[in-house]
Amino acid sequence: MSLPIRPGRCHHHALPGRIGTDGLDSEVNSGVDTDRDSGVAAVEFALVLPLLVMLIFAAVTAGSIGAAQLDVNSTARDAARAGAIDSGSGCSLASARLADAATSLGATSCTSVATCPGVDSVVRIDATRNVTIPFIGDRTIDLSSTARYRCEI
Repeated sequence: MSLPIRPGRCHHHALPGRIGTDGLDSEVNSGVDTDRDSGVAAVEFALVLPLLVMLIFAAVTAGSIGAAQLDVNSTARDAARAGAIDSGSGCSLASARLADAATSLGATSCTSVATCPGVDSVVRIDATRNVTIPFIGDRTIDLSSTARYRCEI
């Protein structure tokens, strides 16, 4: 019984009696396939690299936007708390804190929706964040947060 030989391959290097996992004669690597294999690997790398770079930039950009949203949430909470303790001080505190973050946030605004004395101190903060996404371009992301604290005065 003769064993099948892979088409297009030189079979005089095959070792008789050694069968590979695919049921075909195993062959001694003559070194010809390694050049072709490295060329295939280079092409695959060239195809996958832009996707990996874009994925990394997307993750960094998403993390940056998430951090900016946390900053807006924290500022709104602190402003509402300040407004609940001292009437009218909510947006002044928010404006001071947002001035420090203006380089990362862009345009910001603070609105006192409800002030003390009353039931609640409600502060709304709106901000925009300009991001550059590789291969896509510049985008503007809108961030907002509303916080409410019960009046203490």
